[in-house]
Amino acid sequence: MASWRLKVGGNTDKELSLSMDDLKRYEKVGYTVVIQCSGNGRSFFEPRGFGGQWKNGSMGNVTWAGARLKDFLNNAGIKAGSVDISFDGLDLPLWLWCLIWSRVFPSTKRSMMISSSRMR
Repeated sequence: MASWRLKVGGNTDKELSLSMDDLKRYEKVGYTVVIQCSGNGRSFFEPRGFGGQWKNGSMGNVTWAGARLKDFLNNAGIKAGSVDISFDGLDLPLWLWCLIWSRVFPSTKRSMMISSSRMR
């Protein structure tokens, strides 16, 4: 964790590179919420969509605690005209895993690529 950083930048007055210790200095706030899989109801789609075929059942409760996003953004100084925020992490979107898989194993059929990329 010593080298890990949360980077905040873009249309901001300054870029931030926050360590875990930096994050712990922010006010800790907790929220208890219901979370739900974005795939709920996917099995009812026509035509059938790709992904787990959930009906109505993937949801639960969670208590999240930590620093607020708005505190990071305020410290970075969001400029006028900002309209959205993007999040990037170590996990890659499915389409990118499929692309990587197809480059490493070019003779593999598409259905195998998708299935294998979901099992990362």
